[in-house]
Amino acid sequence: MSKLVVLIFKCQNRRKARRTKRTRKKTEKSKPKVIRKTHRELENEGVVIRTDPLIRKDVLNKCHYEFSMMEPGVFKVEPIYKKIVGTKVLKEPLIIHLDDLLETASSGINVLDLDHVGLSVNLLIHLFNYKFCR
Repeated sequence: MSKLVVLIFKCQNRRKARRTKRTRKKTEKSKPKVIRKTHRELENEGVVIRTDPLIRKDVLNKCHYEFSMMEPGVFKVEPIYKKIVGTKVLKEPLIIHLDDLLETASSGINVLDLDHVGLSVNLLIHLFNYKFCR
C-alpha cells in the first residue's frame, strides 16, 4: 500500500513540473518583441530617406530606434539617445498604425515626414511585416 502512495505522489510531482514548464514557455512568448536599429543601419537599408541638414552627424550617431508591436497592427517607434543631446530626432515615441501606412502607400505617398526625419513608407511596411508578422 505504501508503494502505491509513493507512486501516486511521484506522478503528481511530474505533472506539476510539466505545468510549470508550460507556463514558463507561455510567459516567455508573451514578452513584446523589440527590434533595435541604429540610425546608420536604417539609412543603409533605405528606411531613413532624409534627415534635417541642421542636425549634426554626431547626434545621429548617438541615436538608435526601438521598434515594438503594441498590439496587432499597431507599432511603436521610439528613439533612444546614448547621451543627452540638444536636438532630438523625434520629440516623443511615435505610434504607427499599419492601416494608415497601407493607405498612404496606396495613395502614392512614399515618404512619411516626421520632426527631423523622412521614412520610406514601403520599406517601413516591409520592416514591420518581416520582423513582427512571421
